[in-house]
Amino acid sequence: MAPETLLRLESRWDKFKQSSQGNKTSRKPKKVLEDLLQECIDTGKHISDPVDRERLQWLAQDVGDMIFLTTKTYPRVTILPAEKSSTPESESTTSSSSLSIFNIPYQRTPYFIGRDGVLEALHNTFTSQSTTAVTHIQAISGLGGIGKTQTALMYAYCYQKEYNAVFFLRANTAIDLREGYAEIASLLALPEQSAQNQNDIVFSVKRWLESNSNWLLILDDADNPELLKEFLPNNPKGHILLTSRISIFDTVGISKPIEMGVMSQDEALKFLFKRTGREDREDKDSPEVLAAEKIAAELGYLPLALEQAGAYIYSKKARFQDYLFSYQRRRLELLNESEPIAGSRSEPIAVTWRENFREVQQTSEAAADLLRLSAFLSPHNIPLELITRGFSELGSELSEAFVGLPKDPLILNQVFLPLTQYYLINYDTELYTYSIHHLVQEVLKNEMDENTRRIWAERAVRAIHKAFPSVEYENWQLCARLLPQAKCAAQLVQDYQFEFEIVTNLFDLAGSYLYARGQYEEAESLLKQALTLRQRLLSEGNPHVITSLNSLAKLYQAEGRYSEAEDLYEEALDLRKRLLNEEHPDFAESLNGLAEIYRLQGKYSEAELLYTKALKLRERLLGKEHPDVAESLNDLARLYRAQGRNREAEPLYLKALELIKHVLGEEHPQVAQSLNNLARLYYYQGRYKEAEPLFVQSLSLRRHLLGEEHPDVATSLSNLARLYEAQGRYSEAESLYQQSLILRKRLLRKEHPDIIKSLSNLARLYEAQGQYNEAEPLYQEVLKVRRQVLGQVHPEVAASLNHLARLYYRQARYSEAEPLYQEALEMNKRFLGEEHPTIANNLNNLALLFRAQARYSEAEPLYQKALEMNKRFLGEEHPEIAQNLNNLAYLWYSQGRYDKAEELYKQSLEMYKHVLGNEHPAVSNGLNNLALLYRTQGRYCEAEPIYQRVLEINEHLLGEKHPYMARLLNDLARLYSAQGRYGEAEPLFNKALEINRDLLSEEHPYVAANLNNLAYLYYSQGRYGEAEELYKKSLYLRNHLLGEDHPDIANTLNNLADLYRVQGRYSEAEQLYRQSLETRERILGEEHPDTARNLDDLAMLFYTQGRYGEAEPLFKRAIDLRRRLLGENHPDIARNLNNLALLYTSLGRYSDAEPLYQQALKIGKYTLGNTHPDIGRGLDNLAMLHHAQGYSERAESLYKEALKILEQQLGTEHPWTLRCRGNLERLHVNDSLGFE
Repeated sequence: MAPETLLRLESRWDKFKQSSQGNKTSRKPKKVLEDLLQECIDTGKHISDPVDRERLQWLAQDVGDMIFLTTKTYPRVTILPAEKSSTPESESTTSSSSLSIFNIPYQRTPYFIGRDGVLEALHNTFTSQSTTAVTHIQAISGLGGIGKTQTALMYAYCYQKEYNAVFFLRANTAIDLREGYAEIASLLALPEQSAQNQNDIVFSVKRWLESNSNWLLILDDADNPELLKEFLPNNPKGHILLTSRISIFDTVGISKPIEMGVMSQDEALKFLFKRTGREDREDKDSPEVLAAEKIAAELGYLPLALEQAGAYIYSKKARFQDYLFSYQRRRLELLNESEPIAGSRSEPIAVTWRENFREVQQTSEAAADLLRLSAFLSPHNIPLELITRGFSELGSELSEAFVGLPKDPLILNQVFLPLTQYYLINYDTELYTYSIHHLVQEVLKNEMDENTRRIWAERAVRAIHKAFPSVEYENWQLCARLLPQAKCAAQLVQDYQFEFEIVTNLFDLAGSYLYARGQYEEAESLLKQALTLRQRLLSEGNPHVITSLNSLAKLYQAEGRYSEAEDLYEEALDLRKRLLNEEHPDFAESLNGLAEIYRLQGKYSEAELLYTKALKLRERLLGKEHPDVAESLNDLARLYRAQGRNREAEPLYLKALELIKHVLGEEHPQVAQSLNNLARLYYYQGRYKEAEPLFVQSLSLRRHLLGEEHPDVATSLSNLARLYEAQGRYSEAESLYQQSLILRKRLLRKEHPDIIKSLSNLARLYEAQGQYNEAEPLYQEVLKVRRQVLGQVHPEVAASLNHLARLYYRQARYSEAEPLYQEALEMNKRFLGEEHPTIANNLNNLALLFRAQARYSEAEPLYQKALEMNKRFLGEEHPEIAQNLNNLAYLWYSQGRYDKAEELYKQSLEMYKHVLGNEHPAVSNGLNNLALLYRTQGRYCEAEPIYQRVLEINEHLLGEKHPYMARLLNDLARLYSAQGRYGEAEPLFNKALEINRDLLSEEHPYVAANLNNLAYLYYSQGRYGEAEELYKKSLYLRNHLLGEDHPDIANTLNNLADLYRVQGRYSEAEQLYRQSLETRERILGEEHPDTARNLDDLAMLFYTQGRYGEAEPLFKRAIDLRRRLLGENHPDIARNLNNLALLYTSLGRYSDAEPLYQQALKIGKYTLGNTHPDIGRGLDNLAMLHHAQGYSERAESLYKEALKILEQQLGTEHPWTLRCRGNLERLHVNDSLGFE
């Protein structure tokens, strides 16, 4: 009968579930469910088969869950053993196979979340193959409210099919245990169940537990292991599971209990949503989800607290946001208002822990005081140094308890034992810290009156101050450990309005440490509080007030707030001068600080005076072997480097390095810093091979001393990356920049200056590689963040504007670049004053932009102003001065003012050599510019050895493969091409192309330029098919990389049009010439030399086609435009005049042509000299005119003069030379034949 009844019950349950699906809001018919559950219980009395009983038990639990969801009360669903009237009364032992007892007084909660690891660990312990008692008994231990009981219940439910009997007993007292054992005896129908002597009942149950297997006994709240010894079987054959708030169970044979912690964030959120009837979590960024996350965090992910909060939210139908708002104001008061927790015996957390607090106090008053102190500390990883160094500030009980601590460290363990035993704190012996749950802190503080809270808050502040060390590197680890406590102390000071001197000392120490670690925002808050309090509590001349002024000044200096820093340094210096006189180390510190500000502001002469004074004072007062002396040497060397006085800087850097090694040892952070300083000097000098091992050594030392996770390690990675970038080792550089960025993001706040600098470095690297699309968003992000963090007006914001403008300049986005350059200039003027090296640099940038746009009259005064400004700041000899001269020379070169340009190029070059040495990238660049000038002037013999020398220097500095090496090969190849030495030029062009492809990828502006140059070579050789293919490749790349609006695209279009013109493909050529002209007029404007070139080329096309009427006005327009832009004397004007003269010659307008030829020759000789190839070609053209006019003698003389120049400059096989020789030969033939 029973199996049929079971099937019928299961069928009824299935139909019930189906009928209730899709209508989740309707109330379930309570009466139907209760009747069904009662029938399950009644049926259980008649089923003995274990499989059927298990099916019935699961069915009863499902029905019970449904009843709970409807009524929020837990029914009892345990299926009792089948009734066996035939069992003989004399039988003393019940067979396991005939039992199926599940004596759990609480329904399985539908809200249980997580704890899979604990359940699995329990099961593994109980199912291990060991035969010792340890495998039969285990404990779950942890703080009250951590969820131990619910986890034990869940274990019973999850694994009940593995047991024939499951028992649950309270184990608080002996009475609880005796009553529980009596109930077990009754369930087992043991003969002794009615015995008068309770010991007999206990004995009978123990005997049963020793004689039968496959049972589970849960002893809840087993906080007294000694009490259990009387009740535990000696050799249990089943499993015993304890739940307890204590951690030591040696007396009952448990060596290592399973310790439970709080829930994870994800588990806590799942629980809250499930407990409040919100099965589906909303969008993770919704206000409700964010509020739930904050509630979970506020409650410390403690299950009992989450249950109380969830029950309240559910019963009141409240939103998470509203509960959070109220909890943050009412806290424990609100938490204790939760509805009774259905189906459990849990009490509010305050009640749960209050008993433990009393037990601790009864055991040890010192432990109780330590707990009270802990209520006022930052709860996580409280360093034990706070106790060991600060116990004298903690009241009489703790002072006396720990007085012997230096001689007996085990005293600490004795005081902590009662606290760890009840999990009120978690003691980590490896980290030498302890932690306390912040809700325990809340309850503790709630138990105190206001006066007691104030006493313990002050003790906490004083102990933290006592423990916090001075901020030397050796103490950084301890500073880091105590920093959260120092921040907590700052909050206590604010909450309780403490005003005493040690508070200011603590704030100064913690703020100085935060400054040293680059956490400027937090540092400023503490340092300003320290200064304000000291000024209020102490006299104006108190040394501590001066210390605060100095500390805050250093911070402002690091943040670029120079004017604020200067005011504080000057105030500190003035106070020290009055109080200490000038013969004091602290006075030297103020001098040095003020000198730093002057250096950063570009006031180099004022800075040098103070640096030198501080150095001499320190040497006199402290001796020449002192770390402060090394600091002064380093600072003075940095000033000299900024001034370009590298020869003076190097010995100071070396001396500082040796001094630090001698005083502090080989392994010290300051040694790493000194190595870094010296490496940077070598980097700026272009001594890359010497710089690299020093950068590597500095990085290695910092990793060894500071660990991988340190801001200084990130700085070293960035410096080494900068070196690799300069060497063209871009992939290595990018990897290091990325490592530095990732490390800084991990260590520093999002808006930290070093993180922003890392992004800027990456953007610059991408820019250098022509990856403009990758660079631009990074530059824009850096600018945005700097504006947000530093304000709209700041030197770093100006620097970002300059970087973005430079990127636009490179892309020929001149209209976008100019306002950024102007904004940066005005911003720096506001911040740094009208005159500063940075202002000079801004002027220089703007002038470069104007030069690119042929706005020469606007560019020149800016170059001149920048030059004069730098001379005033930097002296007559400095790399920046040399660069200014170089820039002005290039402007004059662009204008055809070659003599003036040559003079400045040579002056710049000599200055570079004197300041930087003969082998430096800047020297090679200066030489290259001079060679370009000579090449333009046709001084090929002078240009070639310079190009060769530049290649030699850079091969030594950069190696054979570097983008700059590719540029130099390209320049030399162009020289050979201009000379008609095509066989020598071609392999150089190809090698340059190969280098750039290898280093920069196939798609890069440099590769496009290389293709264009090689195509021009093929064009010059008449290899038109090969030239056209390369021009088209170059054009495709430039369109793809630079966009349609870029001068380089116009240049390639023009070159391709030239090719089509010589091939006679006139319609195609005209289309490209016009497209190129439109592009240049759009980008560069109608008033630009390149526009004039386009007009001239289009005119030449019309001339070639015999469209003389269209050609003449274009030639004239090009001449007028160039005269306006370049002046009367420029080689390009000479070429224009020559072309117009050719047109007049073709039209037979000889009288119009001759003066133009003569004028072109005059300009050419003036600008290029008498032996330039253009002079040879001009003479050849004039000779052709005279030949046409019948002046054979004049023509012959000019042909011969031209041929001599062309053979000398270009060789005998150059196309121009061949044409001239052919003209002379035709003249002779015509004369011999008597032709006119």
